[in-house]
Amino acid sequence: DAGTVVGKVAAVDLVAGQILNRNLVTSDPLPGKGKATVGLSLDPSRVPSAGLKPGSVVNVVAVPDGESGGPADALNAPPLLAEAAEVYSVAGTAKAGGGLLVTLIVDASDAARLAAYSTSNRVAVFETSPADEVQ
Repeated sequence: DAGTVVGKVAAVDLVAGQILNRNLVTSDPLPGKGKATVGLSLDPSRVPSAGLKPGSVVNVVAVPDGESGGPADALNAPPLLAEAAEVYSVAGTAKAGGGLLVTLIVDASDAARLAAYSTSNRVAVFETSPADEVQ
């Protein structure tokens, strides 16, 4: 029944001809209050080899630039840019020669800094469970 989805927002990426059910749409706007979406272009070495999928929970850390390698502290205790970010969409592949375009839903307070690091190709993500916290 089209009336159950009219005026709603897709909660996940949809493909043409896909059958809709209530779990695929929401009446809440995305991103929600206090949240923002940030796009990342990631080299395969900066994501889990199994890849990511919408709904995955990840932490995002800053990595040294590729030229200098940075100080040892940058590798031993990389700055956390976003904690418990939700993967909203993924395109591409995490295999050698590929790349991933990932959209994350993050706290709005983390968005600008994360976007700045992303445009400099200085981020890596690791998947975590929603209850995990970085120490």
